[in-house]
Amino acid sequence: RDDASMASSAGPRAMGTDGGDHKFRQRVDNHYQLMADGRARLGQACKAHLAGSLTLLGSVAAAAGLAGDDGPATATLVVLGAPALLGAYLGNLGRGAGKMTEAASASFSRLNAALALLLLALACYMAVHPQEQLVLAAALAGGFFALVGCLLAARGASGLRAGFASQAEKKRGAR
Repeated sequence: RDDASMASSAGPRAMGTDGGDHKFRQRVDNHYQLMADGRARLGQACKAHLAGSLTLLGSVAAAAGLAGDDGPATATLVVLGAPALLGAYLGNLGRGAGKMTEAASASFSRLNAALALLLLALACYMAVHPQEQLVLAAALAGGFFALVGCLLAARGASGLRAGFASQAEKKRGAR
């Protein structure tokens, strides 16, 4: 091989380019960036949902373990367990955020809104019904993680929907 004929930064350029078109070739369409950001946020939401669920399940176990002779109130277990189970489901569902479609994103958003309402009900219940400190601390920590997951999911799903809308607009403009 002749090293002088090989291309290099100081050597000859390919015919038909001056090297100034790299910005055009390297540009990523906006909708791809929106979708990638949205999916990344959904992945973060998944982790927050799982952390919240595990902590809320810990509060269920604490409520059951610290209950008196008559056992824990069924309402306490339901109010703590419902957001824990929904958060675990959303955390598992969010693991597939990289392949989430527009319809799945809308469903994910609705389920996150339901989780936020359950967390509000949990907060109201805990304010009205006195609990052991350990149960209250675990419920507050789990509720915080789950709420952070809801906020991240809302932001991620919004970005994902914006990316899908931008992609659809681009397709309509191409026709």
